[in-house]
Parts: sequence; C-alpha cells; structure tokens
Amino acid sequence: MGGAIGLAATTGVVAGVAINTAHELGHKRERLERGLSRLALAQSGYGHFYVEHNHGHHVRVATPEDPASSRRGDV
Repeated sequence: MGGAIGLAATTGVVAGVAINTAHELGHKRERLERGLSRLALAQSGYGHFYVEHNHGHHVRVATPEDPASSRRGDV
C-alpha cells in the first residue's frame, strides 16, 4: 500500500512539474521547444492545453470571449 501511495505522489509531482514546464516551452519560438511542450503535456493527459492556451487564451485575453480571464470585480 505504501508503494502505491508513493507512486501516486511521484506521478502527481512529475505531472505538475511537466505542466508548468510545458507552459513555458509552449511560448518559445523554436519548433523543438514547442514540440517538447506538447510531449510534456501528453504524458499528463493535458495536451489540449497547448492549443487552447496559445491560440485561445492569448488571442482573447481579458475579453468577454476568454473563459480563462476573470471579470472585473471577480474575486
């Protein structure tokens, strides 16, 4: 049982680090770095983030069409 808890914790930490790293790599211009971003997101099952974040959120940031931006007065 302890091994399963350790595996779950390790997987969660690795996936969390991968998502943050992939976010930064996704903003780079080099094709290799953007490819590594997609690879890192794929291992955590979050591959759609690359497309939505870069081609959705950054295009519509701070507008009513951006679901990732909070509205004025939201806490």
